Amino acid sequence: MSHPTALADSQLLGIVDAAPKAARRAAARSAAVLGLVPAGTSVSVAVEGQDPVQLPRQVERALAIMLREAAEGHTVAVVTIGQEDLTTTQAARLLGVSRPHVVKLIDSGLLQAHRAGTARRVRAADVAAYKRVVEERHAILDELAAETQDMGLYKVLPVAKRATKHAAR
Repeated sequence: MSHPTALADSQLLGIVDAAPKAARRAAARSAAVLGLVPAGTSVSVAVEGQDPVQLPRQVERALAIMLREAAEGHTVAVVTIGQEDLTTTQAARLLGVSRPHVVKLIDSGLLQAHRAGTARRVRAADVAAYKRVVEERHAILDELAAETQDMGLYKVLPVAKRATKHAAR
């Protein structure tokens, strides 16, 4: 029985690191244009000398998200999700956390993993599922915080300055 092998970084991620200002502005303009597309309207891509190609709705949404993130200067990663195994380092890059944090998630049972020799491997689909759960929780917490602020139940208090050894001299 063959087991999936860990993907090399070059196979896993198509990364757009924090882009220069001109690229960020272009991404922002493109994201704005995609944001103006009315529901039910299709988006096409045209290359000079070729017929336009209509984008599937899911690709259009993914492209809009990638452009918004790039416009804000965030790193954008694209990965295909299947049965591929990821190293803990690759999983950490996809989740935007440290490798030791991924190991803690595995040890606590929050993220499934298996051993490949002495190394831990995580299925790409499991990493994506975990990321969705975390994003959903963050969205709920953001909504709850906004509601409590609107209701006046939550106030931001100033942080009191603590005395330090140097201040006591």
